[in-house]
Amino acid sequence: SEGGKTVGFALRSADTSVFFEQQLWSVADLLAPGSGVRHIAGHEVERDAGGRVQAISPDPDWGGARYFVPSREQGDLSIMNIGQMSNDLAMSLAGGAGAGGTSRSEAAASTVGGGGDGG
Repeated sequence: SEGGKTVGFALRSADTSVFFEQQLWSVADLLAPGSGVRHIAGHEVERDAGGRVQAISPDPDWGGARYFVPSREQGDLSIMNIGQMSNDLAMSLAGGAGAGGTSRSEAAASTVGGGGDGG
């Protein structure tokens, strides 16, 4: 896997969200009649008489791998594609943290007026 971004998957519901061609789809919408997509590797699809997806499940006879490999071109970095800092990415700040978890300089910078002196 290049860059550690390749992940294994097994789809178990037609309502599951998947990325395809840089867009988010439900499995049912991706495999809908007229979409141009008929199958997802390693999976069995159950359809109604009109061809609409009713269920999807891993194919027990599939001998290949089921991997999502992201596009090599990821586009420009923005908040829409790099996410936001969360607990799993949080880190301590240089200068020490106060009792509330923020450093004195951070607290000062976040007050109205930015001076930290109440003004």
